[in-house]
Amino acid sequence: MPSRLLFLSITTTSTTITPLQTPLPLTPTPRTPTPFPLTPRPPPTQPTAPNKQPTSANKWQTSSTH
Repeated sequence: MPSRLLFLSITTTSTTITPLQTPLPLTPTPRTPTPFPLTPRPPPTQPTAPNKQPTSANKWQTSSTH
């Protein structure tokens, strides 16, 4: 039960905060690091994406809303 609630909260927040940034980084990420750089790319891409996504998304959302 607690796991489901957490997942829902994370999914809703991610979708609400990064609606446009989700399809953009999702296309070049799984496509490039899947065929060749599967080991040296996932580590540096994962920690940078979540750190940069919320900042960019927040700024974009504010501009888009206005």
